[in-house]
Amino acid sequence: MFLLIWDVDFYLYDLRIVRYISFAQALVFDAAYMMLFLLDAYMLILVDEWAAGNGVIGNAFAVTIMSYCLIEFAPTFYVNAEIAGKEFTMNQLAWSKQ
Repeated sequence: MFLLIWDVDFYLYDLRIVRYISFAQALVFDAAYMMLFLLDAYMLILVDEWAAGNGVIGNAFAVTIMSYCLIEFAPTFYVNAEIAGKEFTMNQLAWSKQ
């Protein structure tokens, strides 16, 4: 993980395919995390199942699990967002520092 954050020349220019794979993984994880956040917010705030008369304990359990996952994986989301931000600001076609 240190190579993903630091600017090590060997990693930046020689292991380009590893950078691309880690960049794609970071984007996929961040997208999935944001979708989980939106789904959890929707189920917590906008869905009033008890008023509709179809409140199910399974939905409450699902919201509990999703909220736990959001808290548990928040640091991973931050690190992957940092990796994605670093890769977005780099010149992807550069073969050396010059």
